[in-house]
Amino acid sequence: DCADSAQAWKALADVYEKNSRANRITLKRQFYGFRHDKSAPIHQYISGVTDLAAWLRAIGVALDDDDITDVLIFNLSKSWSNIAGSLTASQSELSISD
Repeated sequence: DCADSAQAWKALADVYEKNSRANRITLKRQFYGFRHDKSAPIHQYISGVTDLAAWLRAIGVALDDDDITDVLIFNLSKSWSNIAGSLTASQSELSISD
């Protein structure tokens, strides 16, 4: 149990900033498998994916915007399939800010 946010942040950093194979695989599994919950606001889904991407980058995993936008698109719930299809077919370069 952490007494304040600084201690909580340190505890998270101690766990996730280790660049061990097990940690890297766990984070990648979470990143690539992070699913959109259609009952939650879309910004929570986007934040979840981008937070995991930040953790992966913090341990030295090379991710570019395409990796992140691809995960965001292919893990959208089926209720968002029209949007996912439009984004997939888009000829323009997508970025996280899109």
